[in-house]
Amino acid sequence: MRLARTIILCFVVFALAACGGRLGGGSALGPITPLEEDRSVYDQDTLTVLTLNVSVEPGGATIEEVNEDIDWRNPLRTTALVLVEEPGNTFSDGSTLANGELRIRGHTSRLAEIKSYRIKLDKVNGDDVLWRNLRTLQLNKSPYDLTRLRAKLSFDFFKTLPNMTSLRTLFVHLFIDDVDYGLYTLLERGNERFLEAHGLDRDGWLYKAENFEFFRYPDQIKNTDDPTYSEEAFETVLEIRGQRDDHTKLISMLDEVNDLENDINTVIEDNFQIDNYLTWFATNIVLENDDTNSQNFFLYNPTTSWGWYFLPWDYDGAWGFYDQPNEAAGTPRPRWTEGVSNWWGVVLHKRFLMAGNVDLLTAKVQELSGFYMASVATTMLDQYRDFVTDILTVNPDLDTLETLDADTP
Repeated sequence: MRLARTIILCFVVFALAACGGRLGGGSALGPITPLEEDRSVYDQDTLTVLTLNVSVEPGGATIEEVNEDIDWRNPLRTTALVLVEEPGNTFSDGSTLANGELRIRGHTSRLAEIKSYRIKLDKVNGDDVLWRNLRTLQLNKSPYDLTRLRAKLSFDFFKTLPNMTSLRTLFVHLFIDDVDYGLYTLLERGNERFLEAHGLDRDGWLYKAENFEFFRYPDQIKNTDDPTYSEEAFETVLEIRGQRDDHTKLISMLDEVNDLENDINTVIEDNFQIDNYLTWFATNIVLENDDTNSQNFFLYNPTTSWGWYFLPWDYDGAWGFYDQPNEAAGTPRPRWTEGVSNWWGVVLHKRFLMAGNVDLLTAKVQELSGFYMASVATTMLDQYRDFVTDILTVNPDLDTLETLDADTP
């Protein structure tokens, strides 16, 4: 696999050098085809609540120390024993040895009373140890979502949305050192394993936006052969989740997006799949998921194409999040965040809209308004509640909801 990737990269670099840079027309490596994933990956996860027991091992950081960690760039980790109880199976085979590493996940959510966690399972003799074909267990608390259901609802909708991918999701009842931490949503981690499992290109490029508005960022976004290249600096803009050895195609795309002499419609045609782009953009407008202008999305590019695709991440701030009593009673939401002006600071989106493409986006918003139907969402939420109500209506979830009156759950 690595040999094949090296051959492809060598071809790309050679071709770029021979042609003086970007190969025109978007077709030198093959056409930019519609985004399609292997949706059979979701068949392994039925609607249920699994019990996950974690025991922090003595001698390392305590769970109290982990919970106090606010440095998301260099998180404190501790070893742990992870046991998952589900019908007909107990992971991991009754062993009493530590089998994973636990840390807090998230940025601002680190300040919430109950934390979100990431558990990375150990390798054994160099081989991955997987639970349900996952090595990394991302446990999302959604601390500011009173329903704790918005993320699950979003990604279940995405499973059937054309021109989009989704993520595997599971409800988990978490216990750490025999203390009840309540309901969590396990979200699949976007990485090389995710690409392969969803029928995408495992050897492709996958970046998670951290502080990224499609500017060129010459001081951070550099190729790996640049003597001044710093992965740490690079990842202040884009976290690398896929191929790490070469950023040629990313830099080429950013050069074109930021060259104002280039017709933006041609740039879009040569670098993006328009249906995927419009679907992602319109979804954020319809669901009012406004925290997606510089973060909370993935960019994916396969080795066989110049095309870049937007993939979704983090939707617990969607579905009327700002209508919750605690949010509505706070500082009023600026009106500019409620329309396309919310994304106006992103050079790609701004240029696209200014080039006469508002009607394209409007049409996609109208189309998707018929996809995200309230009746369908209500049916899905009713199904979820059958499983999670007993957990959500007792402590710790009940007393840690971000309500108007902390003394009245």
